[in-house]
Amino acid sequence: MTDPANPDYPANACGIAIEARGNAAYVKVVTTTGTVFQTVGNITGGAFTWNQGWVQQATPTPAALRAFKRSMDSVAAPHHAPKGLKGIKRP
Repeated sequence: MTDPANPDYPANACGIAIEARGNAAYVKVVTTTGTVFQTVGNITGGAFTWNQGWVQQATPTPAALRAFKRSMDSVAAPHHAPKGLKGIKRP
């Protein structure tokens, strides 16, 4: 599907970021496949002119995720009171 007012907008967009710098507004869209597209608009006073098409950007490389292990001894179960509080009764 094409939109003449918004040329080359990616059909499978799933996330968006907007940034304003000076008189320019940048909009980036990430697709479901991880491809990033950007367009730029101009801000002049109260007027907003958006006449740029969408341009594919360099696709970022996903970061490698690392797992870390935590000893069960260091984390108390939510229903257990800390040792110092056992036996304390509420007033």
